[in-house]
Amino acid sequence: MTADSPAGGRLVRVAVAAQADRPERTFTYRLPAGMDGDPGALLLVPYGRRQALGYLMPAQAETPTATVREVTAVVSEPMLSVELLNLAEMVAIYYRAPLGEAVAAMLPPGLESRIERRWQASIDAPPEFRALMGDEDSFTDGAYRRLVGRVGRTVVDRAQRDGLLIGTWRLQPARVVERRIRTIERLPGEGEPRGSLQRTILAGLVPGNPVPLASLSERTGRPASALLAPARALEAAGRVRLAWTADPRDPLAHRLARPGPTDTLAPEQLAATAAIGDLADGRALLLEGIAASGKTEVYLAAIQRTVAEGKSAMVLVPELSLIPQMADRLRATFGDRLAILHSGLSAGERHDQWWRIRRGEVDVVLGTRSAVFTPLA
Repeated sequence: MTADSPAGGRLVRVAVAAQADRPERTFTYRLPAGMDGDPGALLLVPYGRRQALGYLMPAQAETPTATVREVTAVVSEPMLSVELLNLAEMVAIYYRAPLGEAVAAMLPPGLESRIERRWQASIDAPPEFRALMGDEDSFTDGAYRRLVGRVGRTVVDRAQRDGLLIGTWRLQPARVVERRIRTIERLPGEGEPRGSLQRTILAGLVPGNPVPLASLSERTGRPASALLAPARALEAAGRVRLAWTADPRDPLAHRLARPGPTDTLAPEQLAATAAIGDLADGRALLLEGIAASGKTEVYLAAIQRTVAEGKSAMVLVPELSLIPQMADRLRATFGDRLAILHSGLSAGERHDQWWRIRRGEVDVVLGTRSAVFTPLA
């Protein structure tokens, strides 16, 4: 994957999010000793006179013919698999496209947001340095520049050399964030609470079954804002548990659920399904048939068999207008184990769907061609 570097650390291949003489090329950097990074991680690297975003690529770096510059920071865990990184490189070479852009196209919205530097002042640093952190464990680059203006560049540079002031790089919080809802769960316990609202809350809950506070509001006919204070009192008494739970944006929430398939496959469909099941890895099969001849049922049967074997499936359609109908068919069979990805989704929906796939919460992905970039195992 990497080569040893005589100067310490290891040599790595990096795709830089910048224009180059050959757009598909990678650059060789040295990952310093003690700095860990695996393929798919996001890096900060020196590029010309500036710091640029880079992506750690698989395979061995070329032997350098000149001085190799060091990676400035590893700013994330691996976000993409080796298979997807290899696909990005193939795309870049074939289309003469910037490799950094090919990799970035595979990342979820918001992840490629700007990188920021934070500063930490050690316990031995001057008081004016430590005061910048306040209640936080670090302070911003803007506060750092104001510090330089007050005490002078020489004083700040000396503090860095002495290890009293340490700068670290990291990704800024994504512009697109996870949507969350507040839930409430009844805990085992005896005795009636004093307040009527507290009794109403407990009466609307079943132990061990957390529900959204908004749903409890609908059950009780009371505004959620009016329930929050008595719910917190019940939590303090150990009768309920309040929590924040992820609420992924569902691009199919506006569509009515349909019943699953009940038709028995015809002999020709069974033969086609068996032929698909007999395919060797990497081989393809063309399913030919006139409109409304039952090809979709064959697809669904093949996908069901694949999922039953513990594998995953991807369904690609040639245009957005075909997504809703196919989504209804797939959701009727696979329910919440279906994810949808295409350019017609909002940034928030794409963010949530991408992360559901990344976390392994999905068996089937439906989308247009860009869905091939999703991290489906």
